Amino acid sequence: MKEIIVPAAEEFKPGFIAVSAGQDNHFTDQQTRLALDTKGYADLMSEAVYLAEKLCSGRIAAVLEGGYSVEGALPYVNLAIIASLAGLDLSMMREPASYDPLYKDSFNDIAFKVSEKMSRKLKKVQSKWWDCF
Repeated sequence: MKEIIVPAAEEFKPGFIAVSAGQDNHFTDQQTRLALDTKGYADLMSEAVYLAEKLCSGRIAAVLEGGYSVEGALPYVNLAIIASLAGLDLSMMREPASYDPLYKDSFNDIAFKVSEKMSRKLKKVQSKWWDCF
């Protein structure tokens, strides 16, 4: 978010921000096997809200989409997204403690390394068109 989206949004200066809030990245989603938790979704949406306030008078829309962990992720992630849009305190946002073993077994280290590599690659490619990269 801070490496790609924020710089591009600041350079682009949008009239509104639309967020496709799919939940496929949640660590309980067995189709994607990525490692985002509810707090991560809350933080991303909070950053989008901040950008909307900073760049386009708070104009933001979020489309809540699906994922494949309907019972495991969606209730918590949707709550995090809606709470972020409402400007509520997100400091205690998390999944139930019973999810801890699942989270520990997720691919956090791999996902983080892959995202860093992809971020570097994306900035290199996009630097042809964006001054911020």
